[in-house]
Amino acid sequence: VLALGSDGNTYAWGNNDCGELGDDSTTSSSVPVKVSVPSGVKFTSISAGDGFVLALGSDGNTYAWGHNDSGELGNDSTMQSNVPVKVQLPSK
Repeated sequence: VLALGSDGNTYAWGNNDCGELGDDSTTSSSVPVKVSVPSGVKFTSISAGDGFVLALGSDGNTYAWGHNDSGELGNDSTMQSNVPVKVQLPSK
């Protein structure tokens, strides 16, 4: 589960087997934990997939974290990430 807080932070709770809480751990939580958002960025929109999360940043970039066996994070990798990583834009 994900939420944008009125305090400007992003929170997540629930299953965390693949790092989908974004708090640099794989420990599940029954209460909200703060997502480790990149410095200077606030997430303006978030969406959860099957074990991964996508977020739009105030810096205009898209970020992803969690499960990545099929490249869901868009970072030219298939390794999961326990913290948000920037999605790579296609080359022009």
